[in-house]
Amino acid sequence: MYKSLPVRQITAKGCTTAYIDTAPDDREKPVVLCLHGVPSSGYMYRNVIDDLGFDARVIAPDIPGFGKSQKVVPWDLSFIEMENWLGNFIEQVIPDDAKINFILHDISGPFGLGWILNHLSRVQSLVLLNTTVFIERFRPPLAAIAGMIPGVGAKLIDNLMHGYVLREGLKREFHGPVDVDTLEHYCAPYKDHAARSALSDVFAQYLHSTSYLKDVRLGLDRIDFPCTVLFGGKDKYCGPSNAAAFGTHIFGAYVRYLQEVGHFIAEEAPYVVSNEMRKLIFTSAPLEQMPPEEPALQRLAS
Repeated sequence: MYKSLPVRQITAKGCTTAYIDTAPDDREKPVVLCLHGVPSSGYMYRNVIDDLGFDARVIAPDIPGFGKSQKVVPWDLSFIEMENWLGNFIEQVIPDDAKINFILHDISGPFGLGWILNHLSRVQSLVLLNTTVFIERFRPPLAAIAGMIPGVGAKLIDNLMHGYVLREGLKREFHGPVDVDTLEHYCAPYKDHAARSALSDVFAQYLHSTSYLKDVRLGLDRIDFPCTVLFGGKDKYCGPSNAAAFGTHIFGAYVRYLQEVGHFIAEEAPYVVSNEMRKLIFTSAPLEQMPPEEPALQRLAS
C-alpha cells in the first residue's frame, strides 16, 4: 500500500508539507495521524500504514525541515511553532467533525501533546512511542548536545550529520539489524545542507523548551481518552522511566515495554504499533466506526 500511495503536498503555516494519506476521501474510516521524530520522516511508518490502512485512514506527514517537506521555513523549529504548524495541517487535511487517533514519536510527542491538550474534544485515542516531556529523565544523543552549543552547534551538525558518520550512527540506533535500503531512506535528506541546518535548528531550540515542556507535563492529567504508552526497552535516550512517568501522569494509560526494541519502535516493531492502535480505535470508537461482525459460519470456517 505505502509504495503505491502518492506523496501529497499542502502549504501549512507557510511550509510546503509532504504527507501520505491512505484514504483522503473516506469520511467513514477512523482517522489515524502518525507523527515522526528526528532524524526520520513519515517513511518510518510505512509498515504501520500497510497494516493499519485497511482499518483506518492513516495520515503521515513529514514535519517541517524533514523528509520531503520544506527544509527552510520562515520560523524557528521550536515546539510551539511546530504545534502551530500541526494545527494548520490538521485544519486543512482532517474534517472538523472527525475525531483523531494520534501516534507520536520522539520530538513529535511534546508538540503533538501540546496540540492535543488544547483540543481534547478532537481526540479519540493516543499511542506514545519513545518520547518524553520529562527533562530529568531524557538523555539527549551526542548530536543533539553538539547542536545545542551556541555559535558552533550548527557547524558541527553540518559537518557530521551526513555520509558515513550519519549512516554508522543511525545503524547503532537500531537494536536489531537494519537493511541498506532503509538506512539510505533515513540518510538521503541529509545530503542537503538545508536538511542539516533544519536538524541543528531543532536541537538548538531544546535550550528554550523548558517552559513549554513543563506546561505540557502539567496538562497530562486532563487526558481522558484511551492512551497506550509503547516503548522500546533498549532506547538509550527515552528509557523505561519516561514510559513509567507517562503512566503515572495519564490516568488509565496502558504502559507496555518491548524489551528487545530500540528507539525507532515503528521501524523495528511496526505490527505491534499498528495492533495497539487498532485496539484503541475499536475500543473507543463510536458505533458507526466499529468493524462489522463476521457471520458465525465464516468465523467457524476460519
